[in-house]
Amino acid sequence: MSSFNLTTPEGLAQFESHLASNKFVNGDSKSQADEELAKSLGSAPDSSAYPNVHKWYTTVTGDDDVDLFAEETEEERIENEKRAEQLKKEKKKKEEVFRSAVVLDVKPYGSETDLDELEKMIRDIQMEGLEWKASERPDIGFGVKKLRIMCYVVDNQVSVDSDVIPKIEDMEDHVQSVDIHSFTKL
Repeated sequence: MSSFNLTTPEGLAQFESHLASNKFVNGDSKSQADEELAKSLGSAPDSSAYPNVHKWYTTVTGDDDVDLFAEETEEERIENEKRAEQLKKEKKKKEEVFRSAVVLDVKPYGSETDLDELEKMIRDIQMEGLEWKASERPDIGFGVKKLRIMCYVVDNQVSVDSDVIPKIEDMEDHVQSVDIHSFTKL
């Protein structure tokens, strides 16, 4: 099975893939095919690009500094366990995306405030992790209505109290105050 052409990047990549599940050209035992293939390569390839081929080459050519099949030391085992645990934590963090549905009550500055314009201004507030949803206009009293608007937020990206509400309150000519009507974890 020494049909690998190690003089091309494609051939090296193919052999790298083969060595991911085999120790040598023909499986688990070193053979004449390994010796011939190592000679055709000439020198050890870049270990960062082809780590399996590099280890195979140094083993086949008799480099005693590298033992491809040596048991890992206690220090290496501990380091590998730490790395695996860190990868698990990072994967879990990526999977744990918590979202909340927030309903805000926006009281207009006065009875003459155009709630359609105000809603458009609020919906123009865009940031990663913020998604505007439905709205309604319940009565406050004496013919004055407020804007009740819902949004979904990704909890670790958007703070309703320090990101969203201050931006709405900055619309001083249109907004009197902003209150959280409801806050529900999704």
